[in-house]
Amino acid sequence: MGVLAQSLNGEERLSVLHRCFNPGGREKFRFSWDLPVKSGNSVKDFIAPSSFDFSKGNSFKMSGKYGAVSFINIMASEMSDRMLADFLNIEHNISLSLHIQSID
Repeated sequence: MGVLAQSLNGEERLSVLHRCFNPGGREKFRFSWDLPVKSGNSVKDFIAPSSFDFSKGNSFKMSGKYGAVSFINIMASEMSDRMLADFLNIEHNISLSLHIQSID
């Protein structure tokens, strides 16, 4: 499917989440594991915006950007790789999360 995958350590995972929660790259990711202990903040305080606005149904606002959440429930015994490839080829900035449960 043309997708490169690699293992991430904890700090690299937090960096990915920071980029998702702070689109546009205006705010640099600055983190070390001793910062939460020294500052009394949680890890969430270093990666997520200070507020989210979920007042409009399935859409939301964070860091001055708007987004939307959709849920698709597909009940099938087989799923084609083509469907995932179609999602990944969308020409917009999206985050895609799949939760797959196998069916006999």
